[in-house]
Amino acid sequence: MKTKITAIDTEFFKHTGPLHRPGGKFACLTTTDGLAGQTKGTLYVDKTETKKYLLSLKKSSGVIAIQNALYDIRQLRHHGLWPAGWEPKVWDTMMVDQDLFGGWYQTFNLQALARRWLQVYLQKETVTDFIDADKLTAEMKKYALNDAKITGRVAEKQLAHVEDEYENDFPWYWEVDLPAMYAVMDMAPIRIDVDGWLAYAEELLAEGLKIQDELGFNVKSVPQVAAALRSAGYKIRAGTSMDQNTLADMASVARDKQRVLLEMILRARHCRDAHSKYGAKFIEENVENGCWIYPNWKVTGPETGRMACSDPNMQNIPKKGEGLLYRSFFLASPGGILLKADVNQQEPTMSAHLSKDPVLRQEIIDEVDLHQVYADFFHVDRPAGKKIHLSLNYGKTAWGLAKDLGRDVEEIEESLRERRLHYPVYHSWMDKQERQAERLNYVNSVMGRRIWTNPYSFQQPFNAKNGPPQSSAAEQTKLALGYFRELCKVNDLQFNVALMVHDEMALDIKEPKLLKRYQKIMAEAWNEAGHKTAPSMPTRIVMTTGTDWRMQK
Repeated sequence: MKTKITAIDTEFFKHTGPLHRPGGKFACLTTTDGLAGQTKGTLYVDKTETKKYLLSLKKSSGVIAIQNALYDIRQLRHHGLWPAGWEPKVWDTMMVDQDLFGGWYQTFNLQALARRWLQVYLQKETVTDFIDADKLTAEMKKYALNDAKITGRVAEKQLAHVEDEYENDFPWYWEVDLPAMYAVMDMAPIRIDVDGWLAYAEELLAEGLKIQDELGFNVKSVPQVAAALRSAGYKIRAGTSMDQNTLADMASVARDKQRVLLEMILRARHCRDAHSKYGAKFIEENVENGCWIYPNWKVTGPETGRMACSDPNMQNIPKKGEGLLYRSFFLASPGGILLKADVNQQEPTMSAHLSKDPVLRQEIIDEVDLHQVYADFFHVDRPAGKKIHLSLNYGKTAWGLAKDLGRDVEEIEESLRERRLHYPVYHSWMDKQERQAERLNYVNSVMGRRIWTNPYSFQQPFNAKNGPPQSSAAEQTKLALGYFRELCKVNDLQFNVALMVHDEMALDIKEPKLLKRYQKIMAEAWNEAGHKTAPSMPTRIVMTTGTDWRMQK
């Protein structure tokens, strides 16, 4: 017997801001009840009737299908139409498709889903009519009803696919991403020191321009930079890239005056770029109510299912070296404190669990410094060992490492052989992932999610090896987020997660006296997520506190 599907869709007049920030004026809710092939559409424009309908839907059985539920539920909550406390097991057609085919496809809007699942072209031009309107036209009503109908039909196809392909075993959606969606919906904004941020941006600009004046040429001009390097003795051919990576590679092997020149160019560019990216424009585009930022957190972004962020992308805020200064401008609420929890060696722990390599497992259990282990393999200091460790996980080749370290490829290959002998089971497992990707074009996370790989990309072997631990780590993080939210409810605490950066979760605790209670349930949430995703390994959390994101008290 087919599942009963109730699809709903919403439209709003005059919603001109970012889509993740609710607003505008309620236009209508459309719904199709019953099996997708036998749908009867209904359109609600009256708020009282809409609320009454949603309350009746709360009591019904079957599947509620929504395309991009984060948008619709946020809007319905904002306009007082969504039943209080209601968190149904929504079938989010967009998120489901991302969970099924992230990496295989790149677009997941309703138009793309209609084309892939139904082989129909979905007209979306009418959506722009809602921006300036305050009354529904016949064409707008038809458009809204059709969106609900298409959503229901797509949901029917997806449900059948999950039943056929996975025998309805879909835990990375039901247990991971759906609870994370409700958590993301309730995440707190983050406060920013606007004056401090702007002052620092101006300091960087002044520094960059001062260096540029000392150099006597525009560091952003490719011809002028190339001419300066030729004057310094470099043979620069026409068309040679003058980007940051190229100049950084040149600086790493340069000597004396050439090195100084390159480092000055790089620093001046960095300062000017930082001012442009993180200056007044950043504040103008992202700050609301004087000092608050409401990022657009996304439950699943890349093909591995990691969370993503935009408007602004808080995951790209620099966090090392000078980048700590940027973090220092993100603050706890007035009188409050930030609590940050980092998972120690999250992806290596997933690799150890998935591969069952006894050496790697024991090293993590014994809290061995893996970056130092890699430093010993390649006969470098620990900072360089850390860089090598991470770069190998992301596809760095022997040739690339040789270039970075200024060594012969043969010497690097010998170190790689030593690494393979040290972790034989791990490397055997990685070889198996590569073969599976060649055969099936996907590998799997610990929860079963398929990480699709591109057979036409030279990166396929690296993605096949790195995909499972990265995707599994993402599942652990999202599970922890969902568990933490539920524990806040049970313990009568405010859910106050403000930042999620892969293996890092930060809370804005408005009452510092509650710190210990939050630390307790934070540890519980992460440990439960660790037990779910990597039961054979310990989950170690490092918690720090401070009044700003740099975590300085």
